[in-house]
Amino acid sequence: MTSGDEPYTYVVTREARGHTYRGISFYDSAVRVATGMINERGAGGVVYQRPYVSLGTNDVEATLSTRGGGPVTLADVELAERLAGAADRYLAMCREQYEECHGGQQL
Repeated sequence: MTSGDEPYTYVVTREARGHTYRGISFYDSAVRVATGMINERGAGGVVYQRPYVSLGTNDVEATLSTRGGGPVTLADVELAERLAGAADRYLAMCREQYEECHGGQQL
């Protein structure tokens, strides 16, 4: 771990009952967020577009996309809804902490 405001990345790998868990956390004020589309050729030469979201720092990047090999599924849409909900909760927590740390000053 680092002290102060230095950025760091925390990586965890854990194995239990034949299952491997891998976790990564970014602690950096310079996090980049990007979205885009990946063009992929599927069965029969059909071209599908797969949306993605990417989070990264100068040291590491993590990208999440829909399953390859076909069009977007209902499960992909449901995952995107869960991600949007988590982003909304994160924003609310950040705003609350900002206001608490800045004497109630609202954004």
